[in-house]
Amino acid sequence: MKLLLKFKILSLFALLCLGTTRSQAQQYAAASIPDSLKADANAVLRYDYMHFEILSAKKTKTTVKYVITLLNDKTRENELVFSYDQYSEITKLAAKVYDAKGELVKEYGIKDFKDVAAFDGVSLYNDSRLKRLEINHRYYPYTIEYEYEKEDNGTMSYPSFTFGRFFRGHELSMMVLSIPEEMSFRSKLKNIELEPTVSTNRGVKKYTWLAKNIPAFKRERYMPVGDEVLPILILAPDELHVERYKGKTNNWAAFGKFMYDLNEGRDEISSKLSGKIKTLTAGAKTDREKIKILYKYLQENNRYVSVQLGIGGWQTFDAKYVEKNKYGDCKALSNFMKSMLKEIGIKSYTVLVDAGDKPRKIQADFSVNAFNHAILHVPEEDIWLECTSKNSPFNYLGSFTEGRDVLLITEEGGKLAKTPSLKIEENLLQNDAVITLLPSGAAKLENKETCTGEKHERYRREIAQSDLEGWFHEEKDLPSFTIESLDLSYEEDEPQAALAYTLQIPRYASKAGKRLFVPINCLNTFTENLPEDKDRLYPIQISLGSSNEDRISLQVPEGYEVESIPEKEIKLNTAFGSYTVNIQVENNQVNYERKLVLKSVDLPAARYNELRDFYKAITKADKMKLVLVKKKT
Repeated sequence: MKLLLKFKILSLFALLCLGTTRSQAQQYAAASIPDSLKADANAVLRYDYMHFEILSAKKTKTTVKYVITLLNDKTRENELVFSYDQYSEITKLAAKVYDAKGELVKEYGIKDFKDVAAFDGVSLYNDSRLKRLEINHRYYPYTIEYEYEKEDNGTMSYPSFTFGRFFRGHELSMMVLSIPEEMSFRSKLKNIELEPTVSTNRGVKKYTWLAKNIPAFKRERYMPVGDEVLPILILAPDELHVERYKGKTNNWAAFGKFMYDLNEGRDEISSKLSGKIKTLTAGAKTDREKIKILYKYLQENNRYVSVQLGIGGWQTFDAKYVEKNKYGDCKALSNFMKSMLKEIGIKSYTVLVDAGDKPRKIQADFSVNAFNHAILHVPEEDIWLECTSKNSPFNYLGSFTEGRDVLLITEEGGKLAKTPSLKIEENLLQNDAVITLLPSGAAKLENKETCTGEKHERYRREIAQSDLEGWFHEEKDLPSFTIESLDLSYEEDEPQAALAYTLQIPRYASKAGKRLFVPINCLNTFTENLPEDKDRLYPIQISLGSSNEDRISLQVPEGYEVESIPEKEIKLNTAFGSYTVNIQVENNQVNYERKLVLKSVDLPAARYNELRDFYKAITKADKMKLVLVKKKT
């Protein structure tokens, strides 16, 4: 009887296990994903759960469970990466892989993850480490499930949570925040309306935000940056505790004051450097001259190397460290420049900025650490200095930080400001070329290309190229050529570069019988073809305008004359820019002049087809070929 009872219990347990396994298999089966979540998606997030527990002012715990089905190989969700440092510890980490039917294929424990230094390519020292695992299952679709727990000591920031992403559908996303009743925090939802459920238990408040069935977001050309369109929850503490430092951060003034206090007293320099500074600036007649001299000294004697140790992401290494070692990260070099200016009585402020390809807006009513770079501002002269570059012109920021919302760190606290924007006429590319064409279709091309503003930056970066000719071959989209001469230079004190070259091009024009078909514009052809998009969703945002001017003189070979020119004059004028072409034939020479102006714009999605038509017209015009024919004898 006891044996029978034991058998029944075991059978019941087996059935329960089998039921659980089948239930999970059904749950993770790719076929169960709604079609609406697979549209425009490379993966579907089945379950995204984060529980952020604030255990005290200095200690937090993060628990995550993440289940995602990979539909194809166009996503990198199979690469699992988790970071930690001296302030944090990963206490739990495991992963599982399921096939298309939802059947378990493989399991991984924490020991299967590689533990490596978080080398970022620029940091000389970095105490951050990574747990990494790359999962490669042969057949799509398949599902990855992982769970981890992480404990942090020293609350530098709270996590943000995204309820929808590009090329990824979201089946169920849940963010949970647990916080002691006596502590306060701030939250901001962007691009989604959600009300958290709130409960209290034993002095801890729990907030839960839940979203279901959010389709994949698609990327569109010239759309706003991701955090302006994706559904995001941003969390921020009202108070920060970093090692022995404590401060309010519930508004920008308080956040800036915390950052100022964190770095106060780190601007002392040696008496030797003090004497050097006074000697260098003794002959300068104005503060502007003095600043320029010291900026040059900074560039010539120091280099940018990121050092991320301890609270290095927040607190700068002091000026004496940079003076001794001749290197520093963006904060340290900006602080060093600030320290030198202080020595001669010139006030300046460290500036926090979110640098990158596209400007991001700072929310005036919500302070949170949204910065990745530091520069310097001298308010009395309105001078902005990029202190990490060894060859940037004085008072030039460039496309990396121009036109950005920034935070000035002052003794009174943080102050929102904006860096200067580059004007269209400051971003100029000019070509002045002579093409000597031979009857065979070969040509000699002589050109001087002058660039200013953002247009010149890549040339300034490449000036130290060891293989300048190799770089030039990759840079220029021209028919096969050999180089006779090549010179690249830039103006030391101005955002300007020049590229002069002479090329021999064996097949510049194509020959057919007695005719030569000759490209008119080979130097600066516009090639951006925008895809058709009848269901455009997002506004058109082009942050940086530019201007292009081309003058080309084509020498017609002896014995030939111009038979036809598709269009001698073109004029286009739109909200997105303008384009003009003028072609004149004088004696045996064709003179081509072209001007293209592309504006910075912020226009509604409905005008996308206008932009597309404008670009198509430019592309077509730039492909024009004139026809030369042998003269009748």
